[in-house]
Order: sequence, then C-alpha cells, then structure tokens
Amino acid sequence: NRMFHEETAGVLTKMFAGDPQITYSELHVQTGGFQETVALAPALRDMGFTVESAAEEAERLEVELKSLSAEGDRLKREARRMRDLSETLSRGTLIFSILVFLLAGTAIGNGLSLSVLEQQRRIGILRAVGARRVDILTIFLSEAALIGALGSVLGLALAHAGLWLFGSQLASGLAAADTPASKLFHLPVAADAIILALGVALSLVAGIVPAMKAAWIRPIEVLKH
Repeated sequence: NRMFHEETAGVLTKMFAGDPQITYSELHVQTGGFQETVALAPALRDMGFTVESAAEEAERLEVELKSLSAEGDRLKREARRMRDLSETLSRGTLIFSILVFLLAGTAIGNGLSLSVLEQQRRIGILRAVGARRVDILTIFLSEAALIGALGSVLGLALAHAGLWLFGSQLASGLAAADTPASKLFHLPVAADAIILALGVALSLVAGIVPAMKAAWIRPIEVLKH
C-alpha cells in the first residue's frame, strides 16, 4: 500500500509535499486458527484499535442461536399447553352439550307425558270416532318434532346473535392479529343443519314413550269416567 502511494505520487507532489502521509482506515489480519484470533483480538483492543473478529462474530451468532432455540422450545411448550387446554375445553364442551341434550330430552318427555294425561278424554273421543293408534302416535310425534324444531331454531338464533356480539366486540383486536372475527365466531350452514336435525331427532326420541302411551289408551276406559 505504501509502495503504491510512492509510485503514484507525482513529481510536483514529491517536490512540494515531500513524502506523502499515508493513513489506513482498515487492517485485515488473518490468523492461523481460532485460538490465535481469540488471543489477538483483546491485545489489539488494548492498543486502541476497534476489532471485528470473525471468531467473536461466530460466538455471538452461536449465543443468538442458542437464545432462539430456547425461545423456540418455549413457544413449542406454550403451543402444546394451549393445544392441551383446547382439547380439555373441547371435551368439557362436548360433555356439557350431551348433558344439556339429555336434560332437554327429559324435559320434552315429561312435558309430553303431562300433555297425554291432560288430553286423555280427547284421545279417547278420537279413538271412539275411528282414529287409529298410528294416527294418535303421529299426532304426538309431530308435536314432539315441532317442539324440537322450534327449540333448535330459537337456540341457533341466540347462538348466532351471541357470536355476532362477541365477534363485533373483539373485531379490532383480531384484526390487529390478522385473524378475521368471521373465522372464529361463525357457525357454518352445515353445523346449523346438524344441530337442527339433532334437536328434532332428540324430541322424537323423547316423545316416543308418551306417544305410545297415548296411542294405547282404551277409549272405553276414558269415556266411562
């Protein structure tokens, strides 16, 4: 580098400036190995130089990689914990839904049984004028299906209203996380159809016993009272 400056300095520069002052901005040093680099870097710093060492950069990257690995392990544990919590909540929701369905079926069955007791005279009259048992059975099963359909429609309407309310309240926070509220607080049409079918089926199952009791009422025993 010094020889280059001396060779390129012009005659006038040498005449009026003498030997040019050569300054250096960087000095690249290549050592024979990692240990020499580790030993040389502090010594150069003590001499007042700013040292950028590939070995120290590698150590820094290694520390950062270890930190990232630890952070990745933490995120994996957190994701596993959230997945376990989600599965637990799903199982709890399923059990709660089954209990609610059983409770609803019991309530429908008890209501239809009371309806049969209250309408024994009317059932006896229908049987006396020629109504068949299958007709009585159809009447009460239709009533049970209507109860199930109306209850399911009302429940779905309340569910959609609740989802819309929660979605509108959390829309801004979800938008910031690039998660549309419509993806989380939404019941697809297929789920609505399944819930409606389950509600009607549950009501029909709950209404079978009261409907059979009504269909097997003997008109003579009712009318003589």
